[in-house]
Amino acid sequence: YVEELKAGDLKPEVVKRLLICALDKTEGEQEVAAGMISSLCVRCALEPADVEAGLELLLKRLEDLVLDVPKVVDYVARFVAHLLEDKTVPESLLASVPALAGERLGKQLLESVSTSLKLPLAITTVKQKVRAIIEEYFVAGGGRGGGG
Repeated sequence: YVEELKAGDLKPEVVKRLLICALDKTEGEQEVAAGMISSLCVRCALEPADVEAGLELLLKRLEDLVLDVPKVVDYVARFVAHLLEDKTVPESLLASVPALAGERLGKQLLESVSTSLKLPLAITTVKQKVRAIIEEYFVAGGGRGGGG
């Protein structure tokens, strides 16, 4: 239904509101919300610039939101990490976080994003090592089907 809005100016607001609505949901539901945004980008219902602008709007409200949702920094960090990992938003967004969220909360958010991204990066490293082992196996002639 986002496509039906036909109001490009509202799309960042839709992103912001979707993420704010997900703040009081379970971790799984928060992941679904972030995944929905990524999916909308893949389907061209949203542009990455809309998502980035929506996140910027959300980050500007962080000081206010922390009063109602004390763990908002961790939740928003998960959203940002998810959208970075999906390549929905550019890493350059991170440079603007302290200016948008405020110095103190911005620093906390960046630390939390970094923590959130460590596990997937570790998995990526394992995949690269497995790929290297498989390639070495075939280069060494182990995959010729001889033997036995």
